[in-house]
Amino acid sequence: MSDMNASAEGHARQVLVGGDNKGTIDLSIRQEAPRQRPVATDTLPRDIELFVGRETELSRILGAAQPSNVVSIYTIDGMAGIGKTALATRAAHLLADRFPDGRYFIDLHSHAPGQTPARPADVLATMLAGLGIDPRDLPETLEGRRDLWRDRLRDKRVLLVLDDAAHHAQVEPLLPGGSGCCTLITGRRRLVALDSALPLPLDTLAPDRAEELFYATARRDSAEADRPAVRETVRLCGYLPLAIVLLAGRLAHRPAWSVADLCAEFASARDRLGELEAGERAVQAAFATSYRHLPPARRRLFRHLGLHLGLDFDAYAVAALGDLDLGVARKELDALYTDHLIDETTPGRYRLHDLVREYTRKLTVRDKEAERERAVGRLLDYYRCAARNGEHRLRRLADGEPDPPRTPPHFPPFPDRATAFAWALTERANLLSYVDYAVAHDLPSHVRDLTGILAISAFSSGPHSLAQDVRERALTIARRHGDRLGVAAALSDIGHARVSAGDLTGARAVFDEGLTIYSELGDQLGQANMLRELGGVSAWCGDFDTATALTRRALELYGGNSNNEARALQHLGQLAMREGDYSAGEDYVERALKLYRDSENRQGEAVSSQTLGSIRERRGDYPAAIAYLEQALAAFRAVGSRSDTAAALSALGMVRQWIGDFDTAIDELRESLAIQRDLGNMGGECVALVNLGWTMHRVGDNSTASELTRQAIEICRAVGDRSNLAAATVNLAWIRMMAGDLTSAAELFPESLALFLEVGDRGGEAEARNRYGRLLTEIGDHERAFELYDSATDIARQIGNRLEQAHALEWAAHSHVRLGAVDRALTHLRAAIAIYGELGSIEIESATEFLHELDRN
Repeated sequence: MSDMNASAEGHARQVLVGGDNKGTIDLSIRQEAPRQRPVATDTLPRDIELFVGRETELSRILGAAQPSNVVSIYTIDGMAGIGKTALATRAAHLLADRFPDGRYFIDLHSHAPGQTPARPADVLATMLAGLGIDPRDLPETLEGRRDLWRDRLRDKRVLLVLDDAAHHAQVEPLLPGGSGCCTLITGRRRLVALDSALPLPLDTLAPDRAEELFYATARRDSAEADRPAVRETVRLCGYLPLAIVLLAGRLAHRPAWSVADLCAEFASARDRLGELEAGERAVQAAFATSYRHLPPARRRLFRHLGLHLGLDFDAYAVAALGDLDLGVARKELDALYTDHLIDETTPGRYRLHDLVREYTRKLTVRDKEAERERAVGRLLDYYRCAARNGEHRLRRLADGEPDPPRTPPHFPPFPDRATAFAWALTERANLLSYVDYAVAHDLPSHVRDLTGILAISAFSSGPHSLAQDVRERALTIARRHGDRLGVAAALSDIGHARVSAGDLTGARAVFDEGLTIYSELGDQLGQANMLRELGGVSAWCGDFDTATALTRRALELYGGNSNNEARALQHLGQLAMREGDYSAGEDYVERALKLYRDSENRQGEAVSSQTLGSIRERRGDYPAAIAYLEQALAAFRAVGSRSDTAAALSALGMVRQWIGDFDTAIDELRESLAIQRDLGNMGGECVALVNLGWTMHRVGDNSTASELTRQAIEICRAVGDRSNLAAATVNLAWIRMMAGDLTSAAELFPESLALFLEVGDRGGEAEARNRYGRLLTEIGDHERAFELYDSATDIARQIGNRLEQAHALEWAAHSHVRLGAVDRALTHLRAAIAIYGELGSIEIESATEFLHELDRN
């Protein structure tokens, strides 16, 4: 020790009294013990008084957050105002008793207005000081502080809430190392890099829970009279908890207001975001903090999302909107999704929350008008060109044919019809929005291109009225601009819609006008299409001769276009089948099937398979019929064509009931009926009703059968469908006869026979003659009955309808028995049973039972 230090120490050890050394008292200086620093072990904010709508998420945290649980980190993420902090606070209070060594709440200020995000090193300094560590002893580095923090908590049971986190790097150093600790992290960003955490993303509230939160915050009883207004109010809030709380809080402080008053004021507000403010709490301010954290290019894209006229979007649309490369668009969408600024509705499709959309639209006001117009224009061009490409693929052309030229750089691929059809359904709402825009801005070519794919998809998936509506709009603007080709194109789809709605007269008028336009333009393909459509209308009206002539003319004009030739051949096959010429019908359809296969037109193949199945059903070859129809049904379901699916189901149901598979038949027929009604296809509905009514009769439910068939007759009469009217009438006559109402049956059978003769349906004529003969057998007019059975047999043999041959034999046997000619009856019955057996028809049971009865007697 130096002399100076020794002298100082000696001086410090003594106190001189009276100026000399006598009486000197030697006192050692006492070293003061360091003061005990106060330690806060519970810094949770006060508990949440009103906690509504997050019970499921809360239960998940409480059930999983055990001290011994392998998962000890939970990230609660969601958009601004979704209720992240409220959930974490409520959970922390309920978990508090499980963590006796401390419950800490740290606000990281990542989105706090006027504050910068907390630095991990500073947060650690505060927390370590709170544990009693002298600030002078803190390590200088972030890593050192992190390690000391984890060391102090290693054997502790601590609950940590890190609120409003910015990113993984901010929270990772703050995480405790001990297995007995639990950490709840809230933030607007999805902490994807924090792979050891269990993510708990929050969505908006379910409507009923949103209403419950409104009532609780407004301090109002849930009166039934207020429910409509509350329901509308929370809907306008987008079911966002912060918006609901702010609006309901206003009502709590205005006892003179009714919920209806508040709802009306909010609904009519020009600036709804401006209504959602209460002091420092405001929905718009919450959105603004998220927006300010974005880099400049992403800010621009985000605010321009509000210019999109539809509800949702994908990377292709965003690439067009932002004039971006497709890969860049995908990355930007992923970043905005990670920040909870957009929601992902299905894989690859996104949307803005309603209030966020309103916020973005307020932001775009800052952009120049020309910039906004260019962005919307790029979107319009994208949807127009994509729709045109999709329509090209759906017009039953070969899947291998090239797409039309593309204008915007990025399009979804349409390798086949199924892909194009799925795109059309997914984008329907968006396409309709851009149709509205094109109509409002008087853009005829855009309207034509956008509405084409909408009309086709509406025919397949419904509602058919949509097809007519969009094409009527295209027709109006095409007429205004003298676009005759556009007029003709719209008329074709309008005619389709009118046929499905039962307006055959209106359909014929528009097809005639379209034919005239195409003829004057020298458009041979257009003429052929209109002739084929007119042939279809004639067939619906039962005029098969005219229908066949028109379709043959169309076939001549199609020369060289294999897919369209196939369509004409397909129609000719259907016409031949309905006229009873099954051999010719099968030949036509087989030729169509080959053309479809050669051009790889899968949907065309399916249509041909369905027709072949129907022909085989009429010939009594039920196994082959089922095989064809099941193949067609699978193809239609795969491509998503609901109208074709319904038709195949109806045809399948009829075959199955002939072989006794009634349960499956009824299920298929009911599904067919439901689809046709949903589509608004009255012609298809009529067929499904006829078939289902007949099947219900076959299982013994004559009451239901009669009602369904009566409905079918009403529709057929309303739409002028003579062919299905004949089928429904003969079925109703038979049902009435079997129910014992012979008088009504005697009136209906001649009517049905006259209808079949009128429309030229020879198969139906044979059926009507046989059934009418059965009635005459019952009332004892056997001579006339035999005449009808004989004529039915002649027709059935000519057209190859073996089922009706068997019916004639079986029912004639009943007349022979009543006339005492039992041996002849037995001969007829054995012949009928042989045919039923070959067909695999359940009808064999009644004939065999009758045969056994005769043998016993």
